[in-house]
Amino acid sequence: LRGLLRITCSQSLGQTALVGAVAQYLKRHPQVAVDLQMNNRAVNLVEERIDLALRITNELDPNLIARPLSTCASVVCAAPAYLAAHGTPRQPQDLALHNCLTYSYFGKSLWHFDA
Repeated sequence: LRGLLRITCSQSLGQTALVGAVAQYLKRHPQVAVDLQMNNRAVNLVEERIDLALRITNELDPNLIARPLSTCASVVCAAPAYLAAHGTPRQPQDLALHNCLTYSYFGKSLWHFDA
């Protein structure tokens, strides 16, 4: 293999998983160069000439060929100062009374909890 491989992914995925994987890939394929674009926005894959895009999403573009690689679990958490000021939720219904920051790429405001 040789040539340039353009990859795009989120900043968090790139930093936690891909940087090491790309380094290993380059050791095995020294004639390949990788342009790893880590940003937290969706890019136009055609205009940016992207070869591989890794996304964390539940809403796939029907015009793209997509394959699931893994699942991504979410957690509900709060800063101690927030809980001290606003109270600690005791059950999932209590979350409706609290502020929530979500990862916008998931695109859904409805949460499902497994018991």
